[in-house]
Amino acid sequence: MEIAARAPALKDALAYLGSIASRLRFYGFAAAVLTLANLANYAYSLVLQGQSSTLFVTVSVGITVFAFFSLAMHERSRKLGDALFEEISDELEWDLRAGQRARTERKKAAEERPDLSYRLALRRFVQSADLPLAPFASGAIVYAVINLLCFLATVLTGRIIGP
Repeated sequence: MEIAARAPALKDALAYLGSIASRLRFYGFAAAVLTLANLANYAYSLVLQGQSSTLFVTVSVGITVFAFFSLAMHERSRKLGDALFEEISDELEWDLRAGQRARTERKKAAEERPDLSYRLALRRFVQSADLPLAPFASGAIVYAVINLLCFLATVLTGRIIGP
């Protein structure tokens, strides 16, 4: 079966992959903003040492919980997108191999190449899978550790310096 014959199914899968990529961008951006807010909260708690530390600890707890939620949702969406990405890639690659076996002419095989829109949708997903400011495999761990350290530092600072 040719790529054109399965185009509606592929277009639906690519549209779903696009929505996953949008979610990845949202959750990644949310995790980055929340982590920066947690750092700012800690810095602000140091500046206002004489103020109530309970407020800063409460804010840090809320920020940390939402940051962890954003990271968990980002990871869940990334795994779902990875599975869909693999299926779409396999489907397109299978069609290319079948087309090349059926036709020996290079020109005919080039005509069976997947549309540019398919390739761009796959590339957009891959680019969206990375977290901002930590575009490597353990980026989520880095964000989690920073948020946890900010929370612990806010609690300890409040106990040591607080009223």
